[in-house]
Amino acid sequence: MATAMSEELEVLKIVAERLRGAGIAYMLTGSVAMNHYAVLREPGASPERIPQAIFLRFYGRDFDEATRDRIAVSLARPVRSNRGPV
Repeated sequence: MATAMSEELEVLKIVAERLRGAGIAYMLTGSVAMNHYAVLREPGASPERIPQAIFLRFYGRDFDEATRDRIAVSLARPVRSNRGPV
């Protein structure tokens, strides 16, 4: 079963291919861009590890090693949600 984000990324890939094919320059911004590029730049990364990889890449140097490790472990845990299906 595809998730909403994976469906969005599939549409994004189609649009990007068509823009490239037409010779139109484009740029991704915002959270979709962050998700898209984080996935592409972490070959083999599982979806569960992406929040941890993003944190370490962009904020890892802002913390001492012990704090960074605690945050990274916390981000690797599954997220619980009270929200039902969308």
